[in-house]
Amino acid sequence: MTRRLHNLEVLQGACAAARLVSFDHASQPEDPLAREGWTRRNLCDSRRVIEARSLYEALGLEVRLEAPRPDDFGPECAECLAHCHDQVFLYTRPRGAR
Repeated sequence: MTRRLHNLEVLQGACAAARLVSFDHASQPEDPLAREGWTRRNLCDSRRVIEARSLYEALGLEVRLEAPRPDDFGPECAECLAHCHDQVFLYTRPRGAR
């Protein structure tokens, strides 16, 4: 399933690749955390992660934060990733799942 970013106004000031990138989940390598029941929810600015974490915890989910790795993204994102050191992936899973 491919999801294309439609709201380019939101991305003003973002890198050119972000305006054009489509994310194909099927072409991504399997996330090793998925085998442990974790679902990647979003890429979050570290300044806003407390808000997102609180929301998911209020819904009764366990939350895990992971730094992004270069192989999580396609080559069109390399330049932006070099400048986005304050981003983290937020994962969730049902509380007590192992």
